[in-house]
Formats: sequence, structure tokens, C-alpha cells
Amino acid sequence: MFATATLTAHRGATLVHRDELVRYEPPEAEGRWKPVKHALIVDLMHEELERREVHVTKEEYTIQREGNSLFAALITNWLDTGETAAAIAFRHSNDKSEAMKMYAGVSVFICDNMALSGDEIILNRKHTTRFDPAAELTKAFDRYRDGALVLQRNIEDLKAGPLSLGDAQR
Repeated sequence: MFATATLTAHRGATLVHRDELVRYEPPEAEGRWKPVKHALIVDLMHEELERREVHVTKEEYTIQREGNSLFAALITNWLDTGETAAAIAFRHSNDKSEAMKMYAGVSVFICDNMALSGDEIILNRKHTTRFDPAAELTKAFDRYRDGALVLQRNIEDLKAGPLSLGDAQR
């Protein structure tokens, strides 16, 4: 399968299993800033995917900055053609350094140096008192569903015919 979700950890980050995320508690809320437990975000993401009958086939997580930053890469069975499938990369921070960001596509990349890429950004939200992770994840996956169908058609169009050198270089 060519679907890739690459997680690179090199700046003091620690690879962890999903089960271990429960150990990392967020700091206390301050004013309008309301941190959210990493394990809750991941659990909500899995619940939303399961509700859509999408299953995670591969997942990697890394923690950094005393447990305050989470980086993750996932591959799902959604839109699996045998060559490609939906992939997700996201980062979540509980130290006010970054908004929660999530990218999706058939090839995503995330690194603990804050690099994050994919075909489409589907979530970019700060942790405020109005941040509802479950509602935001539902909206994000709705946006991804719509964008991924276009992406899948584009991939099929590219596979259907030859590319000129000029088209391939774009």
C-alpha cells in the first residue's frame, strides 16, 4: 500500500503507544485557555472514525516537552484501493505553543520539529473555553470526507492517462 503516515521523532520526543497517553495530564485551565487531555482527543478521534465505519490500521504517537505536546500519524481503511488509503497527521499541544492541527490525505507527514503536511488541513483550533473537541472532530472529518472524494477522483484521473514531463514536474 502506498498510503503513508510518517511520524518523525528526533528532538527529545518519546514514542508511545495509544494506551500510554492516559498518563499525560494537561495543566490547569487559565482564563480562556482550556487544555484537553491527549488521550481524550485520540479517543474522540477513534470514536468519530468508528461512527463513520472507518478503522485505523496503523497509528504512531510521540510525546514531547514534558508530555505537553502530542504528535500522531494514522493510516485508515477508508478509501483503501490497495494502493492508497486515507491518512491523518495531527499535533496537539497543552502548553499554549500551538493550536491543534490536523492534516489529511493519502500521504501525510508530521515531525516533532513542528513540520506537518498533507493534502488538506481539516482542523486548526486553539484551546479556548469554546473549543468542543468532539464537535470540531466531527466537522473536520466532514470536511475531509468531502475533500478526500475529490482527491480520490484526481488520483484516478492521473492513473488513467500518461503524464507529460511538464505535467509531472508541476
